[in-house]
Amino acid sequence: MDQNLPILDIADIDFVENVAHMNNPNITINSPLQNIEEISDGVLGLYIYRLYNTKIIYLGDNDYFLEKEIFDPHIFESLRDQYNNTETFIRYVNDILQEKMEYYDYKQIIERYKPEFLNRMKWELEKSVYFLDYCSAMRKYLTVNYKDKLYTKQNIRFHKVFMTGFNCNKCGKYSCEYDFSQQKFVFVPFLTSRTYCDIEHNDNYQYRDLDRYVFYIQGKHTSDYCEDCFKSLPWYLPVAEKKLLISRVLRHYGVPDDLCLLCI
Repeated sequence: MDQNLPILDIADIDFVENVAHMNNPNITINSPLQNIEEISDGVLGLYIYRLYNTKIIYLGDNDYFLEKEIFDPHIFESLRDQYNNTETFIRYVNDILQEKMEYYDYKQIIERYKPEFLNRMKWELEKSVYFLDYCSAMRKYLTVNYKDKLYTKQNIRFHKVFMTGFNCNKCGKYSCEYDFSQQKFVFVPFLTSRTYCDIEHNDNYQYRDLDRYVFYIQGKHTSDYCEDCFKSLPWYLPVAEKKLLISRVLRHYGVPDDLCLLCI
């Protein structure tokens, strides 16, 4: 990447659905001191968010493939239906967990309590309390017996980016810092697994069980890291660098991304 490119103000960048792709590492947000001198440190991020909303600038071909343990909600639901109200599940609850439950079938819970609610929204908001015992037992049963199916290791592509409206999932650092000497907001380099500006779409990163228990699909620290936190992760080196080199070689020879993932 050419480090001699001129400094570019984010206001001059064309975004398509809040996403831009470019190679310029020298991007800032011009903001005269008088505009922020009465803003406390805690709301500088909110100031930027109101000006520019959530945006991502992908910085060229700076990609890293990292192996992460991924939870598969489709497999979870399939196994839950397969063992719902079965003798093996009931025996596990009674003999191993040494518990007795009123319902061993989540469908019976729905049939019993849902008619009491006047509308669907109220049911969705309050139904979790009726599933607590069932869901807790089913999660334990499936995790003990089928963890290798629920969780699989996959290669996840992380992109080097500049961002507005985001925080590091690990340390909480905001993606821009104000430089008082330059009177500019300067971007903190981030690594993200987002492929588009999907900050409002938690279904890509979270799955809620019937009792609203949250499974973090890519782990609790999921998609956005400041560069320092990304490099401090135990699987960053040497695995990430090795996979990055292989992926670039494959991409150079025109191997499609889906095949690249299989090769590394």
